[in-house]
Amino acid sequence: MILQIPHDMHEWDDETRRQWLALVATHPDVTPRMLRIARAAVARANSGQPPPASDPPERMTMPPNTSAPTHTYGAPWLPITSTGHPVSTPSTTPSTPKDTPMTTPPHHLSDAADAVREFNHTSRPTGPDWQYPAHSYDALGSLSYLVGMLEQAVRQSISPVLDTFEAGRIRIDGGGLADPHVRELVAARDDAMKAAAALTAAVQRMHNATSPMGLDTAGIPEFEDDEDDNR
Repeated sequence: MILQIPHDMHEWDDETRRQWLALVATHPDVTPRMLRIARAAVARANSGQPPPASDPPERMTMPPNTSAPTHTYGAPWLPITSTGHPVSTPSTTPSTPKDTPMTTPPHHLSDAADAVREFNHTSRPTGPDWQYPAHSYDALGSLSYLVGMLEQAVRQSISPVLDTFEAGRIRIDGGGLADPHVRELVAARDDAMKAAAALTAAVQRMHNATSPMGLDTAGIPEFEDDEDDNR
């Protein structure tokens, strides 16, 4: 029935505006006209301008026996109902230059993956500096720190897609609408963020469980000298 543009959108941060537009675009009942209005509102807000006071809500007819779903995402809720379908404007998206410096976000993630792979390789056998509970405790502390950042990394990993989608410049190989693909991407991202949060909690439990664990050094040759000195 109504697409209401929030009056304070120009005061939101960029991430909230991107999420709001993604919410509009991925709604199953959004129409092309609604999407154009939403994109124009975000573009206006990005420049710091509030919606014109004279702009009326976008009113659409609803099929019988249909109710408006309610969504929230860190901003005033947006009711959108209509009988239309999503649409986007195909265009060419520039590829990443070949001389991209090795300090870009993807390269940082690549470096992190290489570090985890090295840990997986070196931690298979136990041995010097990797054989006692204290070693596991130290490793789990670092692992807890690492996985604790995954939720944010997952959330921000699709920011370039959302920015490009906001500009209406996503092109789908073989043709077709971008909106269903963005809808699936956002849903998968939300699932991944939930999984990352669950993983963080589980690894923190592992770290806490090893906290009281020590080593009984009785009979271990390398500790005998220390025990003699303490007598």
